[in-house]
Parts: sequence; C-alpha cells; structure tokens
Amino acid sequence: MSTPIVGEPAPTFSTKDDSGNTVNLADFKGKKPVALVFFPKDDTPGCTKEMCNLRDNQSKLDEAGIQAYGVSFEDEAAHKAFRQKYGLSTPILMDTERAIGEAYGSTMIYEGQVYPARKTFVIGTDGNLKAAIEKVDVENHAQQILDALNS
Repeated sequence: MSTPIVGEPAPTFSTKDDSGNTVNLADFKGKKPVALVFFPKDDTPGCTKEMCNLRDNQSKLDEAGIQAYGVSFEDEAAHKAFRQKYGLSTPILMDTERAIGEAYGSTMIYEGQVYPARKTFVIGTDGNLKAAIEKVDVENHAQQILDALNS
C-alpha cells in the first residue's frame, strides 16, 4: 500500500457520507477541489481538534471553493454522533471496509487495530492529486489545506 503520487490521478471512489448521501469523487472533476481528511477515530482529542478547526474555518474553505470530507473507518452512527456532538460542518465518508484508506495509503496499526493514518489529500479540479499533507497540524489544519490548494 503506497501513497498516491502528487500530480497523478487521485484514486476514485464512491461511498456514502454520514447523512446517507452518495459521494463519487468523479462528480467533482471540473467543478471544485476536494480535501480528503483521514483521521483515526471519532470523538478522540486530536481528531476532535482537527475537525473542529475545519468547522471553525468553514467560511474560508467555502470561499476557496474546496469541499472537505472526513474519512474514518467507523460506522454511520458513530460519525453522525460525532458531527452532532460538536456541530461539525464537514461530512464524514463511510469507509468501514477501509477501501478508501487503503487506496490512499492511509492506514496504520495501533494496539493491534487498524485505523486511518492522519493524512489529508487535496485533489484538484482536474482529478489529480494536488497535495498530500502527511504532517497534519490538528489546530491549524484548515490553513494547511488552503496553503496546499494555493501552492
């Protein structure tokens, strides 16, 4: 499992988000950039800071025209509860089979369990990977995404 290469086509997928909406990466091609924000687990301290930072900076992400999606391996109920508890604006994609995480080289083993590795991938409107953020700053992540989009 390797991380996709910046400049090459991003791995495509189709899945549901935590509201039951179907999300196809191909639908964004030619329309708007996408940030896939992989995080280990709903409602844990680092993940909460990261997703709350996106919520608090949603207007900046909207202004830049970027659609962010959280990606974690938990089920729809866990994602819904997490979003509701913190009023999160970023939809969270279903990846219980870990297919998206594996396609993006974003899995890790911690205490014998498989989790998404904390990474973010910014995909341009051309469908190619524009940036891979491997050192996520959970307290300033929205700015990292914006900087990656503008680099």
